[in-house]
Amino acid sequence: MSEHVSLIREAVARNVGAATAASLTWADGKVPTIANVAALQNCEMFRHLDNRFLLLNISERTALEGGNKSWRQVLDDIDSCPATEPSAAAFDQMARAFTANVAPMARQQSTRAQQWRNWRAVLTLAVAHGVVDRLLPMHKDTLYALSWQLITLHCSASHMEQVWGAIAHRHSLAGLPSPLAGKGEYSQWKKSLSVMQGRPSPLKFPIRKDHIWRLLSLPGLSTASYVMQRNVLAAVLGVLCCARVSEMAELQACDVLFDFDTLRGSPGYEGTAAIRIRKRKKRHLTEGPVSAFGAGTQAGHNV
Repeated sequence: MSEHVSLIREAVARNVGAATAASLTWADGKVPTIANVAALQNCEMFRHLDNRFLLLNISERTALEGGNKSWRQVLDDIDSCPATEPSAAAFDQMARAFTANVAPMARQQSTRAQQWRNWRAVLTLAVAHGVVDRLLPMHKDTLYALSWQLITLHCSASHMEQVWGAIAHRHSLAGLPSPLAGKGEYSQWKKSLSVMQGRPSPLKFPIRKDHIWRLLSLPGLSTASYVMQRNVLAAVLGVLCCARVSEMAELQACDVLFDFDTLRGSPGYEGTAAIRIRKRKKRHLTEGPVSAFGAGTQAGHNV
């Protein structure tokens, strides 16, 4: 354990008191992080604060997330769903049910777990320095200090960007503006980290329509080797479907459904295809084809 980590843990124990400090458990990792932050809610520094969003944990799967039941079947298992006499109390109960069961699914559960882990690290550093009251809303000076603390703990640029993302997400939950909400600010901070740590900026080469045409118009493509044809089709298909590399790696021939939209009886869809993406981030509960592409309008440009 480094000297920085030891000092932070000692400061946390000193600021929360002996009784609470004895009940705390610590997560593994480079940044000292309290695993059971719910134990902090009775501490003096939290007692007079609005802990609703400071300690809110939405990282667990909701009742409507995953499982083998449809969402209609799951509704019967949720306590807030049985029919009740309309009233202001029932109205408030429905708001709480939506907040607990539907709103968190805007992000995948794995993403929420990562953001919660990084937010717990922010809470831990704030407790150590006695500045929990400066977290929500967070001003830039507070973010400067937290970022420098992460640098002294030898965190990578990608790790710090994840922490910034967790801070922005927490402000979004609380309905507050993020400290990096200004135009171009987040990019500037990322650039600063990249320069400091010697990480080159990623080069992005957008693939446009003319690139696809050139790929499909390569001389001798129709008689080229299987590997050549496969590579061209994979590149074109990935661009047309806006697919991630992982999605293309899992794609099989049976996932390309030719003339799928003609099954509805609508004319004009001949030569089109639907693509079944088996798992797509932010659409992980969707089943069936989620991407499609049309027929080429020029000879030789039809995928």
